[in-house]
Amino acid sequence: MSNRSDIPEPNKSARRLGTREERVRALTSADSGVVVYRISPDWSEMWQLDGGEFNPDSSIPTRVWLETSIPPEEQPRILATIRRAIDAKRVFELEHLAIRIDGTLGWTRSQAVPILNEQSEIVEWLGAATDITRRKQLQRDVLVATEEELRRIGRDLRDGAQQELAGLEMLARTLFESLTSAAAGSCLEIDKHRAMAWKVVAGIDRAHRAVQLLSNGSVTVQLEQQGLVLALQKLAFRTDEVDGITCAFKCEQPRDFADIWMAAHLFRIAQAAVDNALRHAHPEHILIALDCGDSDLTLQVADDGDGFDPMAPSEGTGLPTMLYRAGLIGASLTVTRVETGGTLVTCTLPLSGRLPP
Repeated sequence: MSNRSDIPEPNKSARRLGTREERVRALTSADSGVVVYRISPDWSEMWQLDGGEFNPDSSIPTRVWLETSIPPEEQPRILATIRRAIDAKRVFELEHLAIRIDGTLGWTRSQAVPILNEQSEIVEWLGAATDITRRKQLQRDVLVATEEELRRIGRDLRDGAQQELAGLEMLARTLFESLTSAAAGSCLEIDKHRAMAWKVVAGIDRAHRAVQLLSNGSVTVQLEQQGLVLALQKLAFRTDEVDGITCAFKCEQPRDFADIWMAAHLFRIAQAAVDNALRHAHPEHILIALDCGDSDLTLQVADDGDGFDPMAPSEGTGLPTMLYRAGLIGASLTVTRVETGGTLVTCTLPLSGRLPP
């Protein structure tokens, strides 16, 4: 472990940032949800930490900050983001789980700025982290309430309007059959009634199917009735029916996933990835794969379309929504271009880690 003399003296630009650091502390001193820290150029050593009520304060450099502050399932994602920030000499920014003073898990939004010397070398990082646990919990509550409302609407449609439409369809069909079996030599008026009755049958049938599709479209209803694996199989089957598209589902070790809320987000991520491929990539083949391991669950959607440019600005809400859903359930999500052509979306959910209650 280093002592304070090992920490390099800041140059002029760093001194100016030192003044800014004092201003940041002054501004955040009244907010116990803000953490201010200084860390070494390669992030191997935390030099100083003003942790508020989230982390304990420390002015002693330490090399075990990652192990003591970050849960194991989050460490790979954080280290990968750190490496990208160091390589690009750009701001580090990430929302992630962290370990609080009392040992519980909480969400934090962390940002750190690289401090460069006159040779454009990183001499340290100055960062601030904000406790966003309450915001994440509110977001989760909103989505849970939304899914519950969709489930209620699905039940109402299935138990109310759908049953009534089914009864009307049977009545109209009976009328049509009665008119069809009328005595020979019936007048032209009966033929007109038969045609009208058939239009009623056909219209009610279309409405019946539309309501059925809508009521079954609630993700939570599907997952409660079928489970995640079967829901993904049906997604692949429906996609395979699109002209010019071959879609398959692969899951070598099917396993029940009891957490309906998390399963719903995983299904929505797969649904959005497939929809993005169909809308933007023009693929011929799509593969949906689910790997249920002992320590984590990995969902992948691959296509052989035009590919994805990670540097291009995102169009629409597909990718941001997938990232948002993955973050809510504590999963990581990557979108990469496949060398042979196409795009691979990977969502990995640690089964040992869960959102704080």
